[in-house]
Amino acid sequence: MLKALSAFIVDGNVKIHASTCSHVVRDWRSLGTPLVKNAESQQGLIRQLKAHGVRIDSVRVMPCAGIPEGFWSRTPSGAPLRLLDTQAGAQRATRRIERLVAAELKTAVDNMSPYLREALGLTRES
Repeated sequence: MLKALSAFIVDGNVKIHASTCSHVVRDWRSLGTPLVKNAESQQGLIRQLKAHGVRIDSVRVMPCAGIPEGFWSRTPSGAPLRLLDTQAGAQRATRRIERLVAAELKTAVDNMSPYLREALGLTRES
């Protein structure tokens, strides 16, 4: 799904908002008219900007843009948005921890002696 994005370019530094974001009007006053493009990813937007001859030194994608979250995203105050602060990042970390715990338990059971396994009522299923 393509999203309308507003890119403000100042000396090669690109700041990207969703075109519907209320901050666009404020930035419009201070940074000038944005370049409005449709894109569904950060890379897609950067390719479009480069195709128009825009030189890019840094890209700051605001969360309002709604394009995939990651390490490049920033909070409205400008601080980097850590991946674990996002819902997708938290879910990914939780699944990773669950896999590690399950693998650790499986290893512990597999390394038990047959007598201890039988005493604890654990059966080894093949």
